[in-house]
Amino acid sequence: MISEGVGDRVRRFRRHRGLTQQALADLAAIDKGYISRLEAGEIADPGVDLVERLSSALQVSMRHLADPRWYAGETNLLPDWEGALLAIPASCLSDDDKEAIIRFVRKLIAAKSAALMALGLAVGGPAV
Repeated sequence: MISEGVGDRVRRFRRHRGLTQQALADLAAIDKGYISRLEAGEIADPGVDLVERLSSALQVSMRHLADPRWYAGETNLLPDWEGALLAIPASCLSDDDKEAIIRFVRKLIAAKSAALMALGLAVGGPAV
């Protein structure tokens, strides 16, 4: 499988925000053609300055655009609830708070799975 690039993540977050390429270009003060080429995979490494401007316009941290593990829907590394949580604007919830919530929920899920296994109930087995 080909790994998801920065352009793919820009497209995902842009669409999630309901923005056109032109609207994103205006918000980030970047040429629309550049965004089009980035999303098409023609530009592999946009540079820190542009990632910073794009992340600000998309209201996500730079890490979310630069690191594929933070939004890898096709590889199923990031469950939908985590993606939704990470998409909350930084003005509403800090990245540290988002990550703390994710860690807490993961612990709850692990504890529930362990309890089900201890009872002999496999995930996907009989309803609890």
